[in-house]
Order: sequence, then C-alpha cells, then structure tokens
Amino acid sequence: MTEKTIEINGLPIYPFSTEFDVDTYRLILEHCVDNEISILRIAPGLPIEAVFKELSFELHDRPLFGFEIAAVVHKVLSADDEQLARNAGRVQTTEYVDSKGGRKIAYNRMTTATDDGSFSIEIVFLQNASISDEQVEVILKNDFGGAHDGSVYPLDGYLDSVKLDDMLRWCGDRKASDITITPDQHVIAEIGGKLCRVTSRTISSNEIENCVRYVYGENGPAEALAGNDLDVSHEVRIRGQRIRRYRVNITPGRIKGGVGMQLTIRTLPSSPIPIEVLKIEPELLRATRPTNGIIFICGPTGSGKSTLMSSIIRMIVERPDANEKVLEYSSPIEYVFDEVEMPSSTVFQTHVGRHLKPRDKAISEWAYAARNSLRRKPKIIILGESRDAETIEETIKISQEGHLTYTTMHTNSVAETINRAINVFPHEIRDRMSIDLMGALRMIVVQILVPKVGGGMVGCREFMVFDPKTRERFLKTKQLQWPLLIQRMLTQGEVVGKTMLKSALELLAEGTITMETFEQIAETGGNS
Repeated sequence: MTEKTIEINGLPIYPFSTEFDVDTYRLILEHCVDNEISILRIAPGLPIEAVFKELSFELHDRPLFGFEIAAVVHKVLSADDEQLARNAGRVQTTEYVDSKGGRKIAYNRMTTATDDGSFSIEIVFLQNASISDEQVEVILKNDFGGAHDGSVYPLDGYLDSVKLDDMLRWCGDRKASDITITPDQHVIAEIGGKLCRVTSRTISSNEIENCVRYVYGENGPAEALAGNDLDVSHEVRIRGQRIRRYRVNITPGRIKGGVGMQLTIRTLPSSPIPIEVLKIEPELLRATRPTNGIIFICGPTGSGKSTLMSSIIRMIVERPDANEKVLEYSSPIEYVFDEVEMPSSTVFQTHVGRHLKPRDKAISEWAYAARNSLRRKPKIIILGESRDAETIEETIKISQEGHLTYTTMHTNSVAETINRAINVFPHEIRDRMSIDLMGALRMIVVQILVPKVGGGMVGCREFMVFDPKTRERFLKTKQLQWPLLIQRMLTQGEVVGKTMLKSALELLAEGTITMETFEQIAETGGNS
C-alpha cells in the first residue's frame, strides 16, 4: 500500500469473507459510489486500496489472489479490451454504476496486465457525471471503447524518437485508432470515432523529418519529398517484452512555405482480433474456407479490411485439424500471428517491397508476390491488395491452380468490386477475363465503419457468396448486366448475402446506430 495508508474509525471500510468475484466487485463499486470514495486500486497480493477525502486506507483485510482478479477482468471487459490489455500492457474504459439515489455515476477504469498473468485495476469515480438509463444501456454494450477523456500529451522539448514512442503509448492507452502528425499543427488522434487534439503545441517540420528517419530510415525524408508515399510498420515496447504495433503512412504535400510530410499512424493489435468480437454474420463465416478461388475483402480506406481478413484467417488456423499453410503478402504487415495458437497450421508473412522485390522493375510488386507464392506450395494465399490488371490476372491464375486467395480492393459495393476487377483490363480481353474471374470468384465482402451510439465504431457489411449455381447464372448473363443482377439477387434473397442497406437496418433496429447514420448509409450506397 502507499505511505498514506491509515486504519482509523470513521472510514467507509467494506469487509467481505467470500471469494472476490464479479458480484463482489460490483457491490464494492456501489459501496464506493454511495460513500464518496474517489479512487479504488486492486492488485494481486494486496488488499483493495481506497481513497476517501485524500486519505488512503485498506477497504478490507485480506490480500486478493491474482486468479480472482483475472476472473473478474474476464467478465467485466469485452474480449477485445481484455486482449488489448494483455498485448499492449493496459487499457482504459469508461463505465457507469448506479448510486442509491438512482443516478448513473461514471468511472474511468485502467486495467493493467501484471507479470504473473493477472491484472491490476485502478478506478477513478467521476462523481459529477450522470446520463440517462437509455444511454447507459448502449454504452455498456460498446466493445470498442468510448470518448476521449480531454487530456493532452505533455510534450516537453523536442519531439524525438523517445518522445514519439512515449506519445504513441499515451495515445494507445486512450484507445486512439488513428494518429495524424502534420507540420505546424497539433497532433490529432481519433478516439471513439471523433478527432481530438492530443498535444498542447504544434509540431515543426524538422521534428516530423526526424520522426520519419526514425520509423522508416535515413532515406525516408528524401524518398517522401521526391514524390513517394511510404508505408511501414512500427513497434513500440510496452512493459518489458510487450509490443504495441502501428502502421505508419508518410505522404508529402503542401505546407505553408513549401513542401512537408504528414504522418498517419494507425494503432494495430499485436494479434488478429478473435472473430467473435467482430460479430460477423454466420452465413458469411460459413463461406470463408472454400476449397479454392478468390475472396475479396473490400471497403474504403480505414474501413477495417485488414482487421476483418486477419480475424478470418485466425479463425481458420486456430482449428485443431486445419492443416493450413498460409502465405501472406502485405505492405506493410499489420497483424502478426506470433501469439496465435495454431495446432496444425503455419502462417508466414512477407512485406512486399521490403522483404520481396521484383528484379524487373516493370513487373508489379503484387503480381511478383503472386508468382512467388506458387513456388511454395501454400493452401491459402493472402495478397494485400489487387489494384492493377497484372495482379488480378495472377490472382485468378493461382486460384485456378487450386489455391484459396484472399485479397483486398478499395471499393464500396459488391457490384463495384466486380466492375473494377474487370474494367482494369484492356477492352479486347475484357470478356475473357470476366469469365475467368467469375469462375474463380467465391465471395465478395464490403465493409464500412460507422459511428456507434455511445461512442466507438461498428462494422456494417454488404456481402455475396458465389456458389456454383450463382456463378453459372452470371455466366449465362451478359457482363454489362451483372450489376443489375447482383442488386436483384441480393434484394430478393436469391443468393446467400446481404445488402449494405439491410445491414444498416439491422443495426438501427438494435439501437446500435442512429437514424442519421442510417440515412447517410442509404444515401451513399445502401441500395447497391
């Protein structure tokens, strides 16, 4: 305990003789709220410490076991938050508890992983915060975190490599999904779906140039300022051996007085998120492991394509009898499988453009990666992006060789995905390539992320499964009519799949999104 620990009469002690479980934990929270306790600290091997009117005391008289705390954390945190706490070191959430007067009292809970596999918990009660019961019910179901707490990173002195990593840790503790560093502006982070200033001062071009050298290498500024956008993964060590991973994009552009660089840094879990956390449609999951063919995972930038794809692969390789050899080609590698238990499978990841480069510069890096995969006898191939005719043609070829290929595309609907994949080819071979593509196609999934009621984001998906009968129907229809056929089959339920509009309606009915969000989805493509 702390040096201020005291034991005198008049303090709101809460003795209990039972095991410390989730029910006891919730009773203790109610006790703290009703007795104006401001801080609660729970750690393995110690009694619970409480702070009352700036005085610290032991709430009860026995040390807690690590397994008791771990069991409570498992029940009160979402699966995503518990994993983040274990992988990143700690996670912060905001929740609510009822007081005797019927008010909803907010509290911030910081859950920190301990070296023995358990957790420590610090809770700060925000006595002046209250919201309606309807809002609380939604917030308590939010798996992906809430709003920014209003604090800023205390940036003292020059933003060097040490302070950059420290700032990234600070942002990660507040569950920032994207961090943007722009010359002569404050650092901006996206927390709970909203952009927030997280530094007290602006960042200079020299500081950004130094950060680029740190995350990319000495030639980074020169390459970027020569007109190249750069993608790289970056790792920050947390609590000894723990690693927090980031995807960093470096893009040049105009700034006041010249040309500068902007860093966009996206926080990544160290391992793919368990599929259960993402609440994927069962009929979609059943179509994720055909014998061969192509599965497109699509959506705009920042829509969670890589997250969804990595979670699907994790689900597949975790099966005891999967026997999968998976080769992933990405730029950069976003999710790693080091901590995923794979009883009979293996995943090997290659950073295209860094680990693997074509000798002939005229060859597309992605097409070269696709050709490389055929020499390595895989069962599943992941191609991070299909953006040109050469890569899509190679993807079709490897699927025809009997492999299952996952790839991504920046499209907003099932129909647009097919059109994009076909229209990249010259007109004279377009008909032939459309037939080859349809023969290889197994599923298209399009995902967008939209604001969730109570904070955070939720995935809204359109998807369509191309089974043999569906593919045959398309091959008997003129290619120019395929978009209309897709719309009719999806809206009339003639195929396994779902429109974006139907997914949005389901989220609206659940109370997960607002009517305003639903209307925005409908206006921007819900009828695809």
